[in-house]
Amino acid sequence: MASPMRDKPQPPGYWPNTPSQWREATVDDCTWYSTEFAWQSEDKEHRNFHPVRDIRSQSTDRVGGTPVSVAMRDTAKFWPADAGVGWKYGLYNRAEIRRALRSGAVVVLGGDYKKLPLHYRRWTNNDDFAHAMAIKFLLETGFTRMYDPLGGGPQRDEYDGEWIQLNQLFGVGNYTWGNSDRSRFWVGIVEQRHEETRVAQVTVDIGTATVGIVVKKNTEVHQTASSGSTVLRKFWAEGTHKSLMRGPNGWRMVAWTNQEGEQLAGWVHKDDILKVVSLTPPVPTPPLEGYERDALEDKIAALHTRMEVASFHCQNAVEALFPSHEELQ
Repeated sequence: MASPMRDKPQPPGYWPNTPSQWREATVDDCTWYSTEFAWQSEDKEHRNFHPVRDIRSQSTDRVGGTPVSVAMRDTAKFWPADAGVGWKYGLYNRAEIRRALRSGAVVVLGGDYKKLPLHYRRWTNNDDFAHAMAIKFLLETGFTRMYDPLGGGPQRDEYDGEWIQLNQLFGVGNYTWGNSDRSRFWVGIVEQRHEETRVAQVTVDIGTATVGIVVKKNTEVHQTASSGSTVLRKFWAEGTHKSLMRGPNGWRMVAWTNQEGEQLAGWVHKDDILKVVSLTPPVPTPPLEGYERDALEDKIAALHTRMEVASFHCQNAVEALFPSHEELQ
């Protein structure tokens, strides 16, 4: 059956091979297939590395129905070390998921297969089971491209992923598992490993910046003050960076110097900023001239004298109010 999105454009970037779960003797490894897809998305050349054969035997899970978190952890552990940088797993809201997809990341999601729209679960006669899939890209129309390890069905129909509205995966009563109010969802995110090079060079001296921002780990730097703009790079570790100016809606322009010595800049959202700090060193106090030092010492001496006089009068007042024990007798 043809997908209703077949007439849509091809994926706007690298789309890796889509291995079929039906080709394996064990067909309950959807999380491993989805995780493999996510890691393969890091390269434009498919790696001869398959999680069921090459990773699962070394994994802590050998039964089936592997949690997404376990599959991602073990894939990161056993996959070649230069891939899968920046992967994470946890509860994320829709805005965070959209930002990840727009940056080129792959999102691995688990949920109830029977809650998918009917067309997308056409590969099996029994749809009442837990399942894992992966998505990549996000079009302006709200469609994301989905990889279903069951795609093609047992008859091995041609399958290379298909488009689905993002809100058909994340929402009330929809596929993806989440918290009780369906505001956040359990997903794994595999980020792009390579930084974008389409960065505008800064024409001002970033050495003059007087304000810095401390950003979170894995903070995205955007080309413009918009979460939908190109992600220029990532700050993988928490740290302080120079801020050149404020932008609209809580955005700040941040600057850095690349390995070639070029001064570059992009935009960071307030949600990724831990605090704003001053980069201006404290103004040193100049040494006092001789006459200034003498005048200051005279003032200190006079202050000490006043304090002694006040202490004397205070002591006399206390003794007048509270006579000694002998005088009372």
